[in-house]
Amino acid sequence: MAAKKKYKKKNKKAEEPAIPQPKKKIQSKKNSFNLIRFDDSKTLKFLPILFIVLGFLLYSQCIPFGFVLDDKIVISENEFTKKGFGGISDILTKETFQGYFGEQKDLVEGGRYRPLSLVTFATEVGIFGMDHRVMHVVNILLYGFCCWLVFLVMYELLGSMGSKKWWWSIPFITALIYAVHPVHTEAVANIKGRDEILAMIFALISFWTALKYYDKGSLIYLLFLIPSFFLGLLSKENVITFLAVIPIGIFAFRSLNLKRILTISSILFGIILLYLFTRYNVIGYIISDKEIQDVMNNPFFGMEPAEKYGTISYTLFEYLRLSFVPYPLTHDYYPYHIPKVDFSHWKSLIAIIVHVGLFVFSLIRIKKNRILSFSILFYLATISIVSNVVVSVGTFMNERFIFMASMGVCLILAWLLVKVLKEGRQKIGMAICALAVVAFGILTIMRVPVWEDAMTLNRAAIKVSKNSARANSFMGTALFNEFKVTTDRNKGKEMLVEANGYIDKSLEILPHYSNANLMKAGIEAELFKINNDLPAFLAELKPVISRKPSIGFISEYCEYMNGRQDTRTLLDFYYDVGYNILNKRNRNYRWAIHYLKFGYSLDQNDPNIRKGLYESFMAINNPTEANKYR
Repeated sequence: MAAKKKYKKKNKKAEEPAIPQPKKKIQSKKNSFNLIRFDDSKTLKFLPILFIVLGFLLYSQCIPFGFVLDDKIVISENEFTKKGFGGISDILTKETFQGYFGEQKDLVEGGRYRPLSLVTFATEVGIFGMDHRVMHVVNILLYGFCCWLVFLVMYELLGSMGSKKWWWSIPFITALIYAVHPVHTEAVANIKGRDEILAMIFALISFWTALKYYDKGSLIYLLFLIPSFFLGLLSKENVITFLAVIPIGIFAFRSLNLKRILTISSILFGIILLYLFTRYNVIGYIISDKEIQDVMNNPFFGMEPAEKYGTISYTLFEYLRLSFVPYPLTHDYYPYHIPKVDFSHWKSLIAIIVHVGLFVFSLIRIKKNRILSFSILFYLATISIVSNVVVSVGTFMNERFIFMASMGVCLILAWLLVKVLKEGRQKIGMAICALAVVAFGILTIMRVPVWEDAMTLNRAAIKVSKNSARANSFMGTALFNEFKVTTDRNKGKEMLVEANGYIDKSLEILPHYSNANLMKAGIEAELFKINNDLPAFLAELKPVISRKPSIGFISEYCEYMNGRQDTRTLLDFYYDVGYNILNKRNRNYRWAIHYLKFGYSLDQNDPNIRKGLYESFMAINNPTEANKYR
């Protein structure tokens, strides 16, 4: 009987899969499990080079590309950045966009104080001049370094979990998928995206130093934690979410040492207070109490709560989808590429159910399904601040906003491939991993050329963001700029006609969009020069003036036309615009007076113009001025 039991026990042991036992283990009372390290950790020293080389393989084609999109706001047309070293003090003591606008505009609810990336740009200008190639190279180098830090933090947190081979471990596969993920293209290929990369770098350094302190108890790590976390916050505000991420990671993968976790959390909280104090002293507020009424900077303006949060839920669905299936990609998620929806939309409903379900699951299972729970909580925590739930970020969504959160999804994918598809199915996991990495890499390489210039960027965006007022307006603007440099008259006219179509679409989506109205007036003025059809030109100007009478270009053009065009046609135009449209229909009396005065300068005796001015001045209770035109 004893022999039979012994045989069964031996047979049972034989059936169990062999678990590799590396030579080196780190056992710590602070860990809830033994951290297993790779057999030969010396081989890991080349990994930073590996990720940097991978970064150049993916993104080197963008090095010759010039400044596009928001690059002009923070670099090429930013007076502080253009000064080089001389502009650093202004960058550190002024709102981020003040160097571009010349004053603090407060265009978005939370304001902007992200000086660190601008300091790096100014430093590069001081050394190399305004060289976009250098800035692209620096972005790629930083991205490769960032991907290595993803590995380093995961390795510190998990050890060699999944395999004793570094190239088939969860930390390495997480970093590899992160490196090739197409959703990161905007942050790397668009120079301005450096704020995302720097924020992630310093957040990860903070995580690593916090883990080191927690495991070893050495105060030297706290000395590194303080500046790294503060520099992360100076890069971008979303680093604040690591106040939750770091304790969650420690709780999930370590035994609880209350004193040390409180020490770490207290330091992080103190640094956040220091950052908020600095931010407040620079821009004058933490969150502005002024409602932003421009939908391009506050897309939720005028929405009912159900519509606002239904639309936010819709974007959360899209963020999750893009994290797993990054196609198609676009740089433009402005109104109304993302539609206004309420909670009845299926994407909003699914997003709420999935996100709430994942949150509850991860809390309940955090000690049993550690990796999955931590990945979910990492994703939810880091996406929270860019979701528009906490504070309006100025647009519905952007791919670069999940530069940080996507690491949680990459960790889930690595866990599925390495840990779930293990033992006899390991080869299947490796094959799927290889296919995914190659597919993601190809999508990234295909996406990079889009960032070459304004035309390539907008051509790509308009294929995806067909219902975005901004994408249509920017496409029209790009064509108009091409028209201005072409010498071929026929080709130029074709460009204007095509641009006009995009601008009309933009105005159909968002009639009061300032940039689209400005471009409409400019394009029609150029077509007028070609066609010399004054009535047609004035007919196109009327709706623009009705929507945006303050456009300076129109007033300048009115002055230009006076004395050069048919007086009677212009008088009828000024009367119709000033009296019938602005006075009677819009009750915009001050601008009615503005346009009627153009008519008065043409003919002071025209009865219609005088009547319009009289009634408009009376409407603003200025009988003294009104009586001049009786």
